[in-house]
Amino acid sequence: SPPPGMIIQDELHLISGPLGSMVGLYEMLIDELCRDRFQEKAVKPKMICATATTRASSRQIRELYARSSASIFPPPGLEASDSFFARYAYDSEGKLKPGRKYLGIMPLSYSSNLTANVRVFSASLVAVEDFENDDEKDPWWTLLLFYNSLRELGAGLTLFTADIPERMKNLHRKLMSGSRQRYLNNVMELTGRLESSDVPLALDQLSRRVGNKPVDVCLASNIIEVGVDVDRLSIMGVIGQPKGTAQYIQATGRIGRRIPGAVLTLYNKSKARDRSHYEHFQAYHSKLYAGVEPASVTPFTVPVLERALHAVFCAWILQTLPFDRIEEPSFSKIQESAARKAVKILEKRILSMNYTSQDKVRLIDDLNNISEQRMEEWSESTADKWVVWFPPMDTGKEPLLSQSSAARPSFWQSWDLPTSMRGVDAECRPHIPNRI
Repeated sequence: SPPPGMIIQDELHLISGPLGSMVGLYEMLIDELCRDRFQEKAVKPKMICATATTRASSRQIRELYARSSASIFPPPGLEASDSFFARYAYDSEGKLKPGRKYLGIMPLSYSSNLTANVRVFSASLVAVEDFENDDEKDPWWTLLLFYNSLRELGAGLTLFTADIPERMKNLHRKLMSGSRQRYLNNVMELTGRLESSDVPLALDQLSRRVGNKPVDVCLASNIIEVGVDVDRLSIMGVIGQPKGTAQYIQATGRIGRRIPGAVLTLYNKSKARDRSHYEHFQAYHSKLYAGVEPASVTPFTVPVLERALHAVFCAWILQTLPFDRIEEPSFSKIQESAARKAVKILEKRILSMNYTSQDKVRLIDDLNNISEQRMEEWSESTADKWVVWFPPMDTGKEPLLSQSSAARPSFWQSWDLPTSMRGVDAECRPHIPNRI
């Protein structure tokens, strides 16, 4: 049967940085295996990519998929107010309706940034009780907080155990004694530390309306940039300016979908970058999309090749040679020839890129040096298996490839096999002995 004729890639804008560099190296393998060779000339599969909040996407596509040209569909409209995907919203009188509001906050009189967080979050949570009924309260009930790091998120989480509830009690007594006092009954965390099976449950909790045990506060990391499509959320706190404008747009786009929302960006006065963004807050937000950075993809750099080149040409061998030739990972002439063919394909891919002549020569030299080093290591290996996922500790033999994060015998000299495009570093489990 013919190979796939079309590949649909969703969320292209997220395939950048270290992730995009790893993907770009493996795409050589996928691209070659998906070519239709039943025709007179090998035909590449058609690529359709969905992307948002991106800049210089043509260059990103060239680095990832080695496609010399890309077409935008649908093409840009004739007017900025109608881009096919979105249109300006007008009221009955022809005036623009209000949209999402951004508010920058940088308290200078507080000695600690955590104290400022307590004041802002408490006021936001208590003010909801000013609405008359549950329908008016619901969009503003769940406070979504975005943190740039898990360390900052952990510090913020401790505030909701004592400091913020106590501050809410004082605010209610001073300003809103006639209304019902609000308590924090459901504070949740939405980060990558959750199991993948728990994420749908967390999104279901965020969808619960007032009267059905809704979430009071959700502390989230960059996991909310994709897939969190809860239209009832309308208020969000961003603690510190995110590193990239694209990340800022993606994160704050989670709220204000049903009604215009409010984004409270809390800046840290001790950080020069935060102070700069606060001083240029209006100018920066008036042309927010102009500040989106182009995606960075570098699939042929030395760190990427050292981390995954051996995995790519081993996969090429296993996918292209007959079964009787790959029963063992011996350094035979046939397997060596297949591995060197994969390296030659990578060389052609580098030559097809829009690099300078000097960069092409340098990248090809790095590719050849690392591939020769891997060939020498392979020729000296005594491995009798291609890969072992759960390494036994009582065997005298070793595989050619072993999982990066798995514990293994100290005498093994096998290659690390990355099992994730994002993180391939080894992990360890600490043990605290009982000295009693």
